[in-house]
Amino acid sequence: MSLTEHDLAAIRAAIEKDAAAVRRADWDAITRMFTADAIRFPPHQPPIRGRAAMFAWLETFPPFEEFAITADEIVGGDGLAFVRVT
Repeated sequence: MSLTEHDLAAIRAAIEKDAAAVRRADWDAITRMFTADAIRFPPHQPPIRGRAAMFAWLETFPPFEEFAITADEIVGGDGLAFVRVT
């Protein structure tokens, strides 16, 4: 089963929630959006594995006045989705 419009809307809302938390430097809010064993794949860096590592990585970010995440590709189905963003 492919992703529904409802699924896509929920994924896009989560992406914007993530971007809004980055603009606020709310690293706790971001890490809570992910499972304990989540893996994040930042560009030109090794994968970030787990909430603690993700929090430590996020703490290295400078302050942002503007920040956006664009979903370039959303694919999935049967309870699993993959999102490629810029």
